[in-house]
Amino acid sequence: MHADFRAAQSDFKTPAPKSLPNFDVKNTPPILYRPFRHGPNFVTMALRSLSWDEWVEMDSNFIRYHDAKKSELAKGIDKHIAYVDNAQTRLACNEVYEELVLYLTRRYPNVFRLEKNIVSNSLTGERFPYPAETPTKAMEYAALLIQDDIMLMIKNPGKNLVPHVFWKS
Repeated sequence: MHADFRAAQSDFKTPAPKSLPNFDVKNTPPILYRPFRHGPNFVTMALRSLSWDEWVEMDSNFIRYHDAKKSELAKGIDKHIAYVDNAQTRLACNEVYEELVLYLTRRYPNVFRLEKNIVSNSLTGERFPYPAETPTKAMEYAALLIQDDIMLMIKNPGKNLVPHVFWKS
């Protein structure tokens, strides 16, 4: 992790997820999520404790989502990655990438590997520097490592949580 990031972080240590050394992404069906219910309230938000083993899940749609993101990034990174440029947000961009790398290499060791400051994805053949060179690169690499979209919410002093960084496909 970046030295300036380490100085800014708390004593919290992310729990290591349960490893899935024989994980087969091609034969893992998508998990059916239902963020809505029929009736007068069409959209609901399910706030619940998250098992660290379920933080980032992969399924048979990974390559499809990855290829769509890669194609969009090739058209122009600024159309998809933006952030409020301040020290706190730059640290958050690096933190999310670094936490994702540590999580993915532990959870899916047959897909993701971290060696000599390079994270590699055996499904796509991609290799990314670790840590990332810039906050924008950190978010680009993070977007390509997972099939989900990313939005970072950061609390401003004396204010509410506001979106500071986003990836949109």
